[in-house]
Amino acid sequence: MPDNDSPSTGPFSDLGAQGKTNALLIIENERIVYASPRYLEMMEYDEGSVPDLEGKRIRDNIHPGDREKLARMLEEVTRNRQKEASYSFREKTQKGRYICREDHAYFQYDEKGRIIRTYVVCREVPCEWQEGEGSAKKRQTCLCMIAEDNRINMMLVKNILMDVAPNCEVVEAWNGQDAVDQFKRHRPQLVLMDIHMPEKDGYQATREIREYENKHSLPRTPIIAVTARTKEGERERCLEAGMDDYVPKPVQENEFSRAVRTYLHVDPNESGS
Repeated sequence: MPDNDSPSTGPFSDLGAQGKTNALLIIENERIVYASPRYLEMMEYDEGSVPDLEGKRIRDNIHPGDREKLARMLEEVTRNRQKEASYSFREKTQKGRYICREDHAYFQYDEKGRIIRTYVVCREVPCEWQEGEGSAKKRQTCLCMIAEDNRINMMLVKNILMDVAPNCEVVEAWNGQDAVDQFKRHRPQLVLMDIHMPEKDGYQATREIREYENKHSLPRTPIIAVTARTKEGERERCLEAGMDDYVPKPVQENEFSRAVRTYLHVDPNESGS
């Protein structure tokens, strides 16, 4: 492996302490070409074994219930040429049990916009599901969409959302038109809508979503405005555009959590905050 791909000098060099405590991977063409000792330990490889990492397609070890979710996430990443993304899924270890993984990935693209290499920081997290003899138990999941053109704000809002609703799956929309398109494709249970976005602003996107719901006789999806615009009358303008609530930026966790719990009907005792 070239020196500039090593975890100490490549994309992981600025991760600080995170890189010391998490497993590290480099993936090419759906196959692992580098795995740190921590990854091998987490995936229950026997000590001293030399696993044939390149001979395995990653998707073969992913829980069947999570494959569609990961495929959808990668489709969105590629379409928007995102440089990074966070996601979680279940993966089978070498000893045949499933563990819950939480990954943060950094993507490199070729000139045609295809992902050619993925650098991953990953860790095992507590599972909120159980599998017993002949039965399986899993908490009900929900699907939320975050419409936000700023990557830092996207990560912040997503992190708070996952604290409030740990079982939530997130669809990312990076502009107003993308928000409308993603809504039609995925029909999320909750939308967190930025106001100032390219192509269409949050008001326009919300109006189009409401028109789509009315045209197809769909139930009303809660839309919460998340915006830095705090001038007088902003809340009223959001409500007039068809939104249901308003959370100002910078996001205050208590107010944001209150709004999300209200519309997702989350019990505070079940959230992570």
